[in-house]
Amino acid sequence: MMATAQYCPSSPSLPRCSSIDTSSITNKQLSITDNFISKTLVKSLLQDASELYKHGAFITGKIGGRTVKNERANNAKRRCDICGLFDDALKVPNGVGNVDARETLFDIMGDIRETLQDELQIELSESMELQYLHYPGDTTSSGSGFYKRHLDHTADDNGKELIRRISLLLYLNTGEWSEKDGGILRAYVKQSAKGDKGVSTQQQDVIPDGGRLVLFDSATVEHEVLPTNKERWAIVGWFMSDSNRRGSNTKKRSFHIQEPQQQSATKRRRKKKKKQSGRGGLA
Repeated sequence: MMATAQYCPSSPSLPRCSSIDTSSITNKQLSITDNFISKTLVKSLLQDASELYKHGAFITGKIGGRTVKNERANNAKRRCDICGLFDDALKVPNGVGNVDARETLFDIMGDIRETLQDELQIELSESMELQYLHYPGDTTSSGSGFYKRHLDHTADDNGKELIRRISLLLYLNTGEWSEKDGGILRAYVKQSAKGDKGVSTQQQDVIPDGGRLVLFDSATVEHEVLPTNKERWAIVGWFMSDSNRRGSNTKKRSFHIQEPQQQSATKRRRKKKKKQSGRGGLA
């Protein structure tokens, strides 16, 4: 089933989050918003990601997460490159990338976080995981990119302070993208809103059009990225929750903390915006 999308008006700066369909997240479905960020911002973020990629800020995507002792590259499970925005991106020389676009992205993440808290009535941590993703096309030396069917929040997450609660994808591909280009996000969503065991699932396919925002529950929505036939760029993130707030059966996952200098700059920028508009955000 090809996913339909809602439209959220966007601007060159911060988009409005009021049109995000949070009810789909509650119902264990995909929340999809087309044109969530402007084409201008898509190009600026793609420029940032591309320059970071050229300067060696990306690493091979691993299975298990960076702080898991047994993390490993598994080319049978996943083939892509990642750049953590709170660690890898800070290792390049000054002047590399589009820092202004990156800071705008941090502001947007804060606004989305507030919307999710308000609409879903949940408490989310002010820290989150946030990465650029690069999937190669099959014309490159490494072959097609892909990520096999998986959950973002699994049993391996036991014993960690914070868990992945809401998964986020924001696509940075420019130009036309069709099914023949591959790289489709395929989700396996429950046909029942309750998500009971034994309830059948249906496929929900999403084309990675630039500016498209996808949100879903990290613990219940299995998904995969089909093999890519051309380069595919995206932002992936996870809004985190304190595991102690979700009961004894809750699983947990580690997170990336912003470097102090970047964290302070972001706080100052958001504090200024809060005074102007009355809206808070991500620390």
